[in-house]
Amino acid sequence: MLDKRGGGVGFKRLTEFNEAMLAKQCWRMIKNPESLVARILKAIYFPNTDLMRAPLGNTPSYSWRSIWNVRHVVEEWLIWTIGNGKSVAVWKDPWIPERKGFNPMNFPQ
Repeated sequence: MLDKRGGGVGFKRLTEFNEAMLAKQCWRMIKNPESLVARILKAIYFPNTDLMRAPLGNTPSYSWRSIWNVRHVVEEWLIWTIGNGKSVAVWKDPWIPERKGFNPMNFPQ
C-alpha cells in the first residue's frame, strides 16, 4: 500500500481500520436504535432480539455480515447498567466484566 507521499491514503493496517469503522457503526446502532440504519437492519435480521444477540441469518447482506462479524470488538468493552433488571439475562449477559485485575468488591485482607 502506498503512503501519502506516494499517492496513497496512508492507511498501513487497512484491515484493522475497517474493523474499527464497522465496530463504530455497531456501537452507533446500540446507542441510537431509532436511527434509520438500525431500524432497517433490526426489521430484517433481528426483529425479536437485540443487536448483540442477533443471529447472522440465512441470507445476510454484505453490510449486515460485516457488522455482525465485529460485534466481538464492541462486546469486549460492553457491560450492563442493571437499572430495573428486566432486560438483563443474569447468567448470559456480561454485566460484570471479566477483566484482569478487576474486582467488583475489594475487601481489605
